[in-house]
Amino acid sequence: MKETEQRNYRKLPELFLWLAAALFIVGAALALTACHQDKVIGEANIENTAVDRPETWQTHLKAASLKPGERLHKREVIYLPVYSHIYSHDHVSLKIDLAETVSIRNTDFGNPIILTSVKHYRTDGKLVKEYIRAPLKIDPMATADFVVPRNDSSGGSGANFIIEWVSRQKVNRPIAEAIMIFAASSHSISFLSRGEVIESTESPLVTAEECQKWQEAESAKEGKDDDSRNR
Repeated sequence: MKETEQRNYRKLPELFLWLAAALFIVGAALALTACHQDKVIGEANIENTAVDRPETWQTHLKAASLKPGERLHKREVIYLPVYSHIYSHDHVSLKIDLAETVSIRNTDFGNPIILTSVKHYRTDGKLVKEYIRAPLKIDPMATADFVVPRNDSSGGSGANFIIEWVSRQKVNRPIAEAIMIFAASSHSISFLSRGEVIESTESPLVTAEECQKWQEAESAKEGKDDDSRNR
């Protein structure tokens, strides 16, 4: 009887090893299933929703008025690389979908900056969406965030944001960054990219074409909002 019990005790470490291996395999399978499900539903989402309009959920962002012919101090265009997915092995077998948070930070202590355009482009260079319909003011030391959910993989691995901003006074240059993240029970990934200025103009004028575009976008928004209320 004692010899049988001793043999059983010797088998316990082996049982624990088998149990740990089984749990690891199950966890890995669940993580891969989650990735696959996101990849399946991650189709292009080009409809503007509340998440796409930062002023609806970031109440510190206010509309700014720019008039045709108004002389500004500076206008800049920033290129910001983002990734809706990355490849973990090759371009066929497995990709990891990522959530993206684009952060535009006013680094000036005394003066606001004004966002005039925030556009999201796909890997093939086609426009996904314009995130703002009219100029938005970012107060001193404030930040505007734009979010691309993980189940929206329309941008691809070579996506980017083109950000245009202006200022009426001399200001510190804003910082534009994007953080990409995937989080699961078994592992997580996150990394950062920073924007680069690709155009800079001193003393630009606000054009009539710009103002007309913002007016039309605002009118279209008001029409959609009225339709939603009437349903």
